[in-house]
Amino acid sequence: MKTLKKLISAAVAVTTALTVFAVNVSATGYKDNGNANAALTKPKLTMDKIVLTQSNAAGKQVTVNLKVSGAQLAYCSTGIHVYWDSRLKLAEDSTFNLPKIDAGDAIKRLGSGTPTSDPNASKYGMNGYFLCTAGSANSGTNGVMWSFTFILPKNAKIGDVYPIDIIYKSTNNASDLFINKECDTNGYNMQAYTFKKGIYSSDNPTFTATAADILKVPALANINKTYDGYIAVCSDNLLLGDANCDGRVTIADSVAISQSLGNPNYALSAQGKDNADCCDRGDGVNANDAKAIRMIESRYITANDFPIKSSDLK
Repeated sequence: MKTLKKLISAAVAVTTALTVFAVNVSATGYKDNGNANAALTKPKLTMDKIVLTQSNAAGKQVTVNLKVSGAQLAYCSTGIHVYWDSRLKLAEDSTFNLPKIDAGDAIKRLGSGTPTSDPNASKYGMNGYFLCTAGSANSGTNGVMWSFTFILPKNAKIGDVYPIDIIYKSTNNASDLFINKECDTNGYNMQAYTFKKGIYSSDNPTFTATAADILKVPALANINKTYDGYIAVCSDNLLLGDANCDGRVTIADSVAISQSLGNPNYALSAQGKDNADCCDRGDGVNANDAKAIRMIESRYITANDFPIKSSDLK
C-alpha cells in the first residue's frame, strides 16, 4: 500500500509539472520516447459521441465516458488531459462537493489520483482536467477509465455542438503517459502508439461524427478532426423539408425558404431552419433546399427521400 501511495504521489507530481508551466498542446504532436509503428499493444482512447434532443439537453446532466480498448492488462501508469467546451459545466458530488469525475472499472485495480483542473485549458476556450493512475502491476483493463458528468447550458439550442478532446501535453519536466509497469521498450512503443494513433490529434486528424448524428445535427459535418468526442443538440421534431413547421412538406415550405433568403422579416424559426436544410444537409439553408422541395410537387421525389444531394436536383 505504501508503494502504491508513492506511485500515485509521483503521478500527482507530474500533474503539477504539466498544469502549472507552459505546455505544448496536441498541436505539436507526440515527442516522447517510443516507436508507434513497432508497438505490440495498440491502445485506443475514445470519448463518447452523444446527440440529445433539445428537451433532453437544456440544463440537463449527461455522463460522458473516456474508454480504452486494445490494452487489456497491458498498462499501469497513465496521465491524460481531457478538455471540453467551456459552456459545459461539471456537476458536483453532493457528498464531497467535488467535480463529478469518477474512475471507471478499467482502472479499478490501479490507484487513481485526484483529478486536477488544468488552468491552461482556458486559453483554448475550454475547460480541462488531468487524470492519472499508478500501480504495482499491469492491471489496467479495457473499458471505461473515467466518467464525466456535465451540466448542459439552460439555453442549449438546436444545432449546438460541445466538443470534447483528449490532449497530449508535455513540458521539459514531464509528459503525459500511458505505459506499463516495466517502462521498457514495449511500454514506450505502446505509449507512442496511444498518443500518435490511439487518439485524434495533429498526428491523427481523422475524427468524424457518425452519419446518423450528422443527419440530426448538420454542424457535426464540420467538427474539428482532432477532437475525440462531442455532445450535440438536435430537434425534438425533425421533419426534413418542413420549413414552416406545420407538420407537412409542401410547396409552401419552398416559398417560406425563398422568402427567408430574400427578406429578414421572413426569417425561419430554429426548428424551421433545421427542417429546411434537406439538400446537401449541413451546408445551411439555401436555394437548393427550396428547389428540392419543389421536386416533391413535380413528383420527382417524396419527402421520404430527404436528405438528398444537389447532384440529384433536376
